[in-house]
Amino acid sequence: MLHYILQTVAFQLFFLIVYDLFLKKETFFNWNRAYLLITAFLSVALPFIKLQSVKHMVPKQFIIRLPEVIIGNVEPTLSPQNITSTPIITEPTLVWSWSYLWFFGMTIMGLFLGFKIIKLLRLYSKNQKRWKGNLLIIQLINSNAAFSFFYYIFLGDNIKPEEKTAILEHEMVHVNQKHTLDLLVFEVFKIVFWFNPLVYIYQSRITALHEFIADAKAVKHNNRQAYYQNLLSQVFDTQHISFVNPFFKQSLIKKRIMMLSKSKSKQIHLVKYALLIPLVFSMLIYTSSYAQKIKTEETVSQNDNKNQELTLQELIDKHYKEIVELMKTEEGKKIFIKKYMASLNFDKYIN
Repeated sequence: MLHYILQTVAFQLFFLIVYDLFLKKETFFNWNRAYLLITAFLSVALPFIKLQSVKHMVPKQFIIRLPEVIIGNVEPTLSPQNITSTPIITEPTLVWSWSYLWFFGMTIMGLFLGFKIIKLLRLYSKNQKRWKGNLLIIQLINSNAAFSFFYYIFLGDNIKPEEKTAILEHEMVHVNQKHTLDLLVFEVFKIVFWFNPLVYIYQSRITALHEFIADAKAVKHNNRQAYYQNLLSQVFDTQHISFVNPFFKQSLIKKRIMMLSKSKSKQIHLVKYALLIPLVFSMLIYTSSYAQKIKTEETVSQNDNKNQELTLQELIDKHYKEIVELMKTEEGKKIFIKKYMASLNFDKYIN
């Protein structure tokens, strides 16, 4: 499990590096949205995907297993002092401890999500509501907030009437493109991978993209300068709920204005998204190679165990001379029992 988590975090890191370096500044907002969603799912799925062809990439004749090297005396002295026992490592206890911690964190994050939903339900129940087509508008009392959740649009009654039109058009883009689903996906990721800071970065990136997409649509039907002024003139009263799309979010205002004033990216820049192909292929090679390595080690271990499981007759045939010498004295008999009896497969003698 630990290796799976490390793989997932590493893959997300590589995907985010590619996004921040090559794609983030482009105006292909829907492409970027697809990139973030696809790579988020790929990061958790790729460790389970194995390419069967990878195990044939290195021919068997080029795989050499080196013999065991013993540093020290080649022929150890047979004495009770030289016979040591191997300590038992209780790994299952450690695994269970990590499992409990993981589920505890998931429970806490699940409760946080529940509290956010309750907060949203309270806003819904305590305020006036009206339908506008397929949209349900909730009028927030004494508030300047504006945000959407699925087909619910929450609007503060302190927002000026002349500004509500642009805000509604903006929020309708969120509703029509189902941006809430994107945010809920990352809420689930945050519950399962609560310890992974990259999930929070993913959600931050896609939240910004949602605003860029909605701004680009809304500004087409409004005066650009008036739209800028609308963003800047409001008192920043927002609901701190991570799975809603707030119109007035202070940390994004500057980025949104900069992106609105930016020229559209050239179509040739779409070729940058092809970087995803070699990146994913490299990850598949790694996961498949690692799986093949584990499988090989397990096979070797099983073969070694089979070699160590000897019958009494096989033991005598293999170490006849040494056993005869040991059996001549009482001390030798004790050494024989400690050294050789542990390697016997007693199951073969039990019906």
